[in-house]
Amino acid sequence: MVVFVDNTAATAEDKVVEETDEEGNTQYVSVSNRTVGRNSAYLKFGYAEASLFMLVAGAATYHRWHYRWILSFSTLMATVFILINILRPEIHDESLMPALQSAWFIPHVSVYMFSYSLLGCATLLAICGIANSKLELRDVVEKLLYGGIGLFTVGMLTGALWAKDAWGAYWSWDAKEAWAATTWGLFLLAIHLPARQTRRSNVAYYLIVIAAFLSLQMCWYGVNYLPSAKESVHTYNQQ
Repeated sequence: MVVFVDNTAATAEDKVVEETDEEGNTQYVSVSNRTVGRNSAYLKFGYAEASLFMLVAGAATYHRWHYRWILSFSTLMATVFILINILRPEIHDESLMPALQSAWFIPHVSVYMFSYSLLGCATLLAICGIANSKLELRDVVEKLLYGGIGLFTVGMLTGALWAKDAWGAYWSWDAKEAWAATTWGLFLLAIHLPARQTRRSNVAYYLIVIAAFLSLQMCWYGVNYLPSAKESVHTYNQQ
């Protein structure tokens, strides 16, 4: 079915955009500039909060365990997101698809960003633990994982509620959701491993943490490059 919207029916604050559904049908939809403006605010907020949460996570980690390098790392990552905001202003002028125009957008993204920051710090410490066995880092990594996986769980729950509101189902097991479940399971495996103060046990623990974070990268953006991404409701950059 092809639906056309007469340009004359749109107000001065509207514009007509072309959309194609999964079956290849084309429809022309009137989109309010007010909506585009709200979407722009959503995107700006996303990058701003990413910068904030990287700084907060780095400062909290330094305050508790006094790792000076974490301040440099978190500042560098926050600077990257700030520069994206400044140097790529055109990305804020794009209209979000209807599924993203939800009240769940900000809480879902906020929780995940903070979770990713903590899990990223834990992964860096795990790498340091493998590189230098003399460093006693397992307790620190575990504490970061507790906070990170807790927030990750909340992010999954808010995402399920968002999916129910947007697509009518809490969980559909598409590529992104499958990788999210894999990531969650790997981090849970790490925090439930028995604590044995041996090098082999600690190395195995650190490797699971690293594998879980690599799985997180697949969940975050890697799924966009998989063949199954074409059928995923979570891949928003496919034409």
